[in-house]
Amino acid sequence: MLPRCADSDLIDAASEVLGMMFFTDVMNGNVPSEEPEKPLTVKVEFQGASSGMLHMSMPRETAEALTANFLGLPMGEVPTEEQVNNVVNELGNMVCGSFLSKHESEELFDLSKPEILAASEPPSQVATLRRSLELDNGKMVLALSWDRLNPAA
Repeated sequence: MLPRCADSDLIDAASEVLGMMFFTDVMNGNVPSEEPEKPLTVKVEFQGASSGMLHMSMPRETAEALTANFLGLPMGEVPTEEQVNNVVNELGNMVCGSFLSKHESEELFDLSKPEILAASEPPSQVATLRRSLELDNGKMVLALSWDRLNPAA
């Protein structure tokens, strides 16, 4: 069983970061979704009183739209691959940090440097909590692996 509010805290963290920094709304916080084909996936690990990691995956088109919003690019301008990777890394860092500060506000955590995973590199852990978000400009999958979400760990 999940600790109180972990599910809603994860969705709230993503919604707040996407809304404030990426000018993007979460339309639905748990849509049925398959992993996007050739997703762009970022991994952020964290350690403190407990440890875990957040994987965030999205189609490249979603990543490009979020990057354009974040950078304030003119309509129709496509961001470079380097810009997309940098912004998706930052998004992963912000969502992970926001979730941890909401859910474990009294604890201190160290976050790893966000890392874009190779398309052939699947997430290394089975997620304890997985949510698919429908955004106003695409879809995103959040997968949280955390020893606090699994009482047997």
